[in-house]
Amino acid sequence: MSRVVSFGEIMLRLSAKTEIARCRSFDVCYGGTEANVLACLSGLGHETCYLTALPDNELGDAVKAHLCSFGIDCSQIVTGGSILGTYFVSDGGGSRGANVIYNRAHSEFTKLDEDAFDYDAVFAGAELFHISGISFALSESSRSLAFRLVREARARGVAVSFDFNYRAKLWSIEEAGRVFREVVPLVDIVLASPLDLSAFLHTDEEAFFSQTPKELGRMAREFSLAPDFYYGGQTMGTLSGGEKVKAQMLRLLMAQPDILLLDEPSNDIDIET
Repeated sequence: MSRVVSFGEIMLRLSAKTEIARCRSFDVCYGGTEANVLACLSGLGHETCYLTALPDNELGDAVKAHLCSFGIDCSQIVTGGSILGTYFVSDGGGSRGANVIYNRAHSEFTKLDEDAFDYDAVFAGAELFHISGISFALSESSRSLAFRLVREARARGVAVSFDFNYRAKLWSIEEAGRVFREVVPLVDIVLASPLDLSAFLHTDEEAFFSQTPKELGRMAREFSLAPDFYYGGQTMGTLSGGEKVKAQMLRLLMAQPDILLLDEPSNDIDIET
């Protein structure tokens, strides 16, 4: 099976069963989109390696144990400092919408710089490097490191996959669009929803699927992509659900470069959160 490397922040998630302001206890777990993808790929039999930063305390130890329980290689994780990013989630119910509050601005991950990793060791034997837009949003240093990792992967012949994963609480559509247009020409696989594309390419989401292949190809060229489109709901049969779908699509398509994968619209972009 293939070796997959991914870079991203994993955080402490505190989930409330009611409104956060009224909650007196939270369910605790650890999560991050890239870590979730690696956990799924590990379950599918792939060798996986996670690049992140964790505090040098019991919280960091707990996160590492959590990752290792899925068979993820944690040998390249940077350890130091004391701050683990945290987010609070109220899942909503009835007429009450979901709510997310981030407390991650000064986490150890945001302090990583381009000297954080041994690139030869990181990419030794790797066939795919996976990254998301979140890592480009968190800090100037994490953005610089994210770009460096993409370029180091390419220089070693490692395919790169990129998930838009836009979060409005982290940055504006305008800023993200500028960065994404720099990233996409450097990668081989793009994971994006129609809503992502409507936001960043200024197209109408409802009209997206009525476009002809020629029109879709023209849109792809705006992002310097080959005009090959795959829609998760049509190509993956009964599979569904966030990172599980993405992980399976990556597994099937790692050998096909220059691919734009259209994920389910609800998975990637939420203008409110």
